[in-house]
Amino acid sequence: MLDDVPAGDLAVFGFFEMVALGFVLEGIGGLERGEYWWKWLGSLFLGLLFFVAGIKWPKIKRVLGGRFSDVVERVAVYRPLFVIGAIAYVVITRHDLRYRYVALALGATYLIFISAAYVQTIRRDLDRYVMPRQITSRQARRLRTFLSRHPAFEITVKVNPHDPEAMQYASQISQALKLANWAAELDISPPYSPEDAIGINATGVNSIAAYGKDDPRPILQNAFSFAGIVVNRGGGIGAGKFAVSIVVGRRSLVCCPINKWQ
Repeated sequence: MLDDVPAGDLAVFGFFEMVALGFVLEGIGGLERGEYWWKWLGSLFLGLLFFVAGIKWPKIKRVLGGRFSDVVERVAVYRPLFVIGAIAYVVITRHDLRYRYVALALGATYLIFISAAYVQTIRRDLDRYVMPRQITSRQARRLRTFLSRHPAFEITVKVNPHDPEAMQYASQISQALKLANWAAELDISPPYSPEDAIGINATGVNSIAAYGKDDPRPILQNAFSFAGIVVNRGGGIGAGKFAVSIVVGRRSLVCCPINKWQ
């Protein structure tokens, strides 16, 4: 997707190799059309020049300096320019309408694709950084299905009550556990988690055998994974009475969007 577009030296390498390919194809086409030798040979030479420049770009940019290199890297990252340039070239230079229609169709398809990818990227960022988290009906159903196949345990869902978004999300998790006949209760007592993730913690892990209890943490981890809910933290304290809690941290936030043009 858009986030996977290479940057830096790799982006410039791809950019120069695409330009080189265009010159090589034009040179071969000129040779087949019987054009003057200096035209098709010049195109082949320029193709070779851009090909070598792409390979040697890390050394070339040290010679050219930072300002010019930054401009080239910014242009190389912006891939739609390649497609627009290629379409414009075909439309201007080709008199056969078939070539023009094919170029325009490919260009329109590409623009639709990158537009859809961009919208998806925005939606993903909105879901992660703006929209409140929620347990969907599908996730609740899958949690209930998975947990109902295992013995029920007493679980506390720990959350900061001063964070409305996290409080609502924790309540939904607690309700989903209760629907699976697990004894889940909210715990709003301090200290609160400073992290922005969900974790499964335990106390008294050294006394599990003494209390004759099983460890429900692997069951919970697998249940959340089955439901598509990311749990990326966990911990345990050896001392004390054995108890397991699901810690709901704050929603993920970003300070500043990353500007790829900087």
